[in-house]
Amino acid sequence: MNSHAQQAAPYHERQRLLLCAVHAANNLLQRPEFTQSQFDQLCQSLSPQQTWLLNPHRNPLGLGNYDANVLDAALQSRGLRLVWFDRRKPVACLLPDRIEGFLINYQSAACSVLPIIRSRHWVALRRCGPNNEYHNLDSKMAEPSLIGSGQPADLLHYLQARLDADASLQILPVVLPEVADSGDWQLAQPASDE
Repeated sequence: MNSHAQQAAPYHERQRLLLCAVHAANNLLQRPEFTQSQFDQLCQSLSPQQTWLLNPHRNPLGLGNYDANVLDAALQSRGLRLVWFDRRKPVACLLPDRIEGFLINYQSAACSVLPIIRSRHWVALRRCGPNNEYHNLDSKMAEPSLIGSGQPADLLHYLQARLDADASLQILPVVLPEVADSGDWQLAQPASDE
């Protein structure tokens, strides 16, 4: 994943339909790796007993709005694992150097015309670009946004501020399988400032 991260400009897909999970996965991987069709196939493989219309892992109209199970299956197919961060812990417990990138997920209006329709929005955060700095690769933005000065401390501050401001926000670090298995992507307790 790191070889693609240091290209000239961060790879960034823009939002289409409710396909933010596809865009977030591709933005995280820094290449056009997945399509809507591939994510639909993953939905079907996760719930083969369900009909195409009533699959619990996506929007019933086939517009996207994929859940974490689909993203996890997609990333596992590329040698990565999605792990859950317990939002009750301080973000300072995270070890960014052991984490390939982050997916954040939060409640959003699915459609500006019908704001009562709710969905969840996926966003990728990762180191990328020529200086290997942390960027917000939100598909709803016109272009990637540098997080602070792009350093790990700025990323942690950004994540903590987002958690504090939004009770629906979830942080899902993306790690290599051996890091997921060892739990070596977070500290049991944050490091002391003493």
